[in-house]
Amino acid sequence: MGTASKILIVNSDITDLSITSILFSKKGYKVFAAKNNTIAKNYLITAKPDVVICDMAPHDYSNENTVGFLHDVNLMNIPLLVASGTTLSINKLFNSNTKLLGFFSKPFFFEDLLVKINEITQQA
Repeated sequence: MGTASKILIVNSDITDLSITSILFSKKGYKVFAAKNNTIAKNYLITAKPDVVICDMAPHDYSNENTVGFLHDVNLMNIPLLVASGTTLSINKLFNSNTKLLGFFSKPFFFEDLLVKINEITQQA
């Protein structure tokens, strides 16, 4: 395998963030973990990830920081996957210009997310 694909994982739940980061690291990905949008925006610029996985809570869909972060992801033309326990306002994301390539409703299996990430990055 060549250079490891880079994944930016944004999740305010530290336990979920840690577990997901460890699992993707063990699969050979270079992982950048962000517990908030401020850290995530910094990684967008410095790490230039190949894909972003964003865990969104219901309040995030109208949160100005989240909307701004998703706008930045879109401007950088980075594929986006959203994981959420709610489908509220998800149509806004699918109907926007965001390069949203998938939505994973919680709970989901890590293997399903891994398949999608492998497909996007073409890393097996």
